[in-house]
Amino acid sequence: MTATSGSTHGPYFVDTDSQARVRFKSDSDALLASLLFGGQKRPQFSLSAFDDLLRILRDPTFKIEEISFTSGVDVLCQIADSRRQRSWPQSTEIIPIPLTIVDLVVDTITADLLVDASSFPVRQNYSDRFTYSTHVNFLHNDLETFRSMCLVHRSWTSSVQRAMRRGVHVIGSFGLYALFRNPLVGPWTRHICFDMPNSKFYTKAENRPDEVFALLAALPHVAPNVETLAVWAPFDANKFGPHVIDAVRSIAEFQNLKQLTVGNRCGPSRQLPDLCETVARMPSLKRLKLTDWTCPKASPSTIPDFLRKLSPCSELTDIDFEGKADKSSAQYLRRLFQPCKDYALKMLTLDGDGLVNMERDTQDLLPLVIRPALPQLETLTLVVDHFPVENKGMYDIFPFCTKLRSLRLRFLYDGTFFLFFKSKYSLLLPNSLEELHITMDIQHCTRNWDGWDTRFVEILNTLPSLRALMVDNIPLNLPKTEHYCTEHGINLVIHL
Repeated sequence: MTATSGSTHGPYFVDTDSQARVRFKSDSDALLASLLFGGQKRPQFSLSAFDDLLRILRDPTFKIEEISFTSGVDVLCQIADSRRQRSWPQSTEIIPIPLTIVDLVVDTITADLLVDASSFPVRQNYSDRFTYSTHVNFLHNDLETFRSMCLVHRSWTSSVQRAMRRGVHVIGSFGLYALFRNPLVGPWTRHICFDMPNSKFYTKAENRPDEVFALLAALPHVAPNVETLAVWAPFDANKFGPHVIDAVRSIAEFQNLKQLTVGNRCGPSRQLPDLCETVARMPSLKRLKLTDWTCPKASPSTIPDFLRKLSPCSELTDIDFEGKADKSSAQYLRRLFQPCKDYALKMLTLDGDGLVNMERDTQDLLPLVIRPALPQLETLTLVVDHFPVENKGMYDIFPFCTKLRSLRLRFLYDGTFFLFFKSKYSLLLPNSLEELHITMDIQHCTRNWDGWDTRFVEILNTLPSLRALMVDNIPLNLPKTEHYCTEHGINLVIHL
């Protein structure tokens, strides 16, 4: 409902159900009524919370001019500040080592204890709401070392506490609220991973996805020096409101961000234009991982002029892309792969998830979109199963990779492994390769083909610069391949 005042007909708001004007006794009543419903068919506030608000407004000690809050996030931050002051009281004791030196020592000791935030979370379903919604986890794996450092001297305690929150893994809406109230999260936090689980929880009132995105938009103000950020959530502004766009655009406020992972839950996000604009405003970003991002169906086929003038910064050298390119998103994705000025990708991971079941013209679109980046690539990873192996369009990638030094071919199933290597196109790998890594996710190969060993040797014959061949989780007997590698000085590593 939309509150309106200043009319000759008196204050009113527009009822969402009937689109009729509902009159109230005063402008203030109309504004409060609109707050209760907020344009929705069910109340945004619970009635008990609304009654509490009225009680506060009528309290004689309440003075509107004393309010310093600018948003609800300010309340959470003030709670965290208060808890931080109680947790780290200022000491008048003379300490033997300056605190700045202690911080550097603790940072050096704990650097190897942090778990890589980009590896979190493993996509999964959470069956118990309580399990995920209150979960805030450390991204480290050696509590004993932290305890030992605290025993060195009491002045070390605050530095060690901050080091424990260098990396944080948060799951669910209540976990995010806990993050904002936590006194150990602040400018010293470097790695944050947030995971909003699957769709069946988004409709529950207590989860409030709209508020989750409002909190995500405020995250740069709480932890401004984050270097690694991973967010898995349903980035859908049509379902969860304008805070989704605010959350995407606010990522650019992390001025020191080097690694960014943005993955979608419950289908593709339509906010790719906002994400492209955000990436173009991030001067320190080096690695970007995208999962299921596309454009609104009604979006124009050409990029707006303001975005055409923006390009990813020169620091961005590594993109991990999972998804597909359709006609509405192709132009925007091409901006991420198009070299310009000092910008050119060096590493690319490509997972064309969903391409196998799409029509031929869409299958061919993704290889065309990434083609401008191929001549400068040095490292390429392909999840082969998600490309139509029988479609020559995928193999057309290789001739353009003239500087490629490392290629990783990842197979999810043995059927795709069989089709790929039996095809004549497997002999078209870039002859500039120095390292070839072939891996299968499951150790299972039911395809009995006598030509495996011979085909591997044929492939090696086309790669004059090859210095290393790694084969993981593929139970094959390859005596000819082993002999060839020994003769030609190729380092062969086989992991079963």
